[in-house]
Amino acid sequence: MDDKRELQIGISKYARNNTIEHLKKAFTEDMLEQDVFEKRLEIAINTQDKTDLERIVEDLPEIENIQRPQSKDVSIPESESRIVNVLGEVKRQGVWKPPKDMKVKTTLGETSLDFTKAILSDGITDIEIKCVLGEVTIIVPEGVEVDGHCKVILGSFNDKSKNCENPDAPVLRIRGYTCLGSIEVRPPKVRILKRILKKFGLDLDH
Repeated sequence: MDDKRELQIGISKYARNNTIEHLKKAFTEDMLEQDVFEKRLEIAINTQDKTDLERIVEDLPEIENIQRPQSKDVSIPESESRIVNVLGEVKRQGVWKPPKDMKVKTTLGETSLDFTKAILSDGITDIEIKCVLGEVTIIVPEGVEVDGHCKVILGSFNDKSKNCENPDAPVLRIRGYTCLGSIEVRPPKVRILKRILKKFGLDLDH
């Protein structure tokens, strides 16, 4: 559809692209689940109604407020080595410094450790997980090796990370167990985003 036709039906190319960017940012910052994102993205690409564009982002923060703030402090203190989460939601994200030995206990809750912007020490960082009736998600960027082996009792352990070819890369060594819960290791959502956009004939610089 050309720009002239879009303007006639009340949707400018700028408005459509801005809505798509809004959805992309919300998805990469974990504000939208994958299935919801894909449904909204399809609407943003194909709708002929300007109201649809407004509706699919009305529950999201303004686009300029979605990006997490960057820390300018280069002397970031080391985070606590023990995380205990019962019936709650705990997240470590943004710029943070993980300890060399972490213990994570999650019961009937959700715990997320996002290493995308984490300042990892050289060598091995140990993560011991005890997950009962809960969910633990570990987000691992490129350039970090994962050595993950967890016992599973009526639950799941899913490692979606990719092997790192750099022998000097920092290592996350993940051990522990889950009982009636799940432990998932995955790449940042930007990789998933690339795959979804490709399916719709788009790219990150759309």
